[in-house]
Amino acid sequence: IPVIIARVYENAAATGKNNGPRMTNQQPSNDSVVELAPEKDPSKNAPAVICAIEGAPSAGSRIVLLGTQKNTFSFAYNNGMYTLSLQPKRIPLPLSIKLVDFIKEDYAGTDMARDYKSRIYASGENLDREVVVSMNRPFRYKAFTFFQSSYSQEGNREASTFAVVENPARQLPYIASFLIMAGLLVHFCIQLIAGIRHSQGNKR
Repeated sequence: IPVIIARVYENAAATGKNNGPRMTNQQPSNDSVVELAPEKDPSKNAPAVICAIEGAPSAGSRIVLLGTQKNTFSFAYNNGMYTLSLQPKRIPLPLSIKLVDFIKEDYAGTDMARDYKSRIYASGENLDREVVVSMNRPFRYKAFTFFQSSYSQEGNREASTFAVVENPARQLPYIASFLIMAGLLVHFCIQLIAGIRHSQGNKR
């Protein structure tokens, strides 16, 4: 299906009464979405796309898709029905995680969370064990770090949300520190040997 991308917003907000995916015959403008400055944290950005379907009955119109909306846009094309939606990119993780239990500790006499943690069972390459992830205790596996982000509790149902960060260079600071320590040790040994030889030469 030839989808023509007219404009992509890294961060945007809907304007007007209709905040969901919609079609407009107007050119892309601020009456549909308004562009915002990108956030430092990419996860806080709300992307938007304005596109058109070439050859569709609605050709020439603009379709506005907002990443903050779960709505979809359906249309007919070549005797078939198709749906467009703007969704986050799926990145497969090298492990599987199962929530075993979620524990929430409140401040005395309040419903405000003092601490919350998740007991998960993680399995992957050279990994098959139970792990505890809490607010100040992330779980690291290969280049990925899992942070306890949020949670939800509805009756007997519990859900835990993790923020996942991939950092392939996570080991570089440790390697750099090791090299610095090794260099200082070599320098100290060289100076020590030179000092010993110098003192032995003076004795002669």
